[in-house]
Amino acid sequence: VKRICTVELKIMTARRYLRPLIGMRFEQYIGFRADEERRVSGFQSTYKQTVTRFPLYEKGITKAMVDAFWLSKPYNLELPPILGNCDLCLLKGKNSLIRIMATYPELAEKWIADEKRSGNTFFPDVSYEQLLDIAKLRGPDPSLEDALPAYTCHCNAL
Repeated sequence: VKRICTVELKIMTARRYLRPLIGMRFEQYIGFRADEERRVSGFQSTYKQTVTRFPLYEKGITKAMVDAFWLSKPYNLELPPILGNCDLCLLKGKNSLIRIMATYPELAEKWIADEKRSGNTFFPDVSYEQLLDIAKLRGPDPSLEDALPAYTCHCNAL
């Protein structure tokens, strides 16, 4: 399985949009925090003309500070942390996906459609449609707040 999330869906999409507007030289701002030094130090830009800045890292902003900021608001998104930006990413692992699908079965639709459109599955031994069937048998999971990804990537690393 080739992971294309960050590179193709975020970085390259932004560059395809920006190139005709401002050319090849631009600054990019990435929201890595001060407690994500590994991500900052390991970052490699594919374009020499691009200047990369990490404003949260540079200002010493940590996950605890971001969480405190959102807790100070009179509202919240009321989403379990396991959902994040990539609601049913395969890196969450089958068990977490089943738990998520049991509570939010509607999230599976686009993933099932992607598998059918491509003729492939994200996992070699089970489809998202099969995972959804298992989830429906289990029913909503009240402990979804405790679910953790099976694997880490740049999107779900703490």
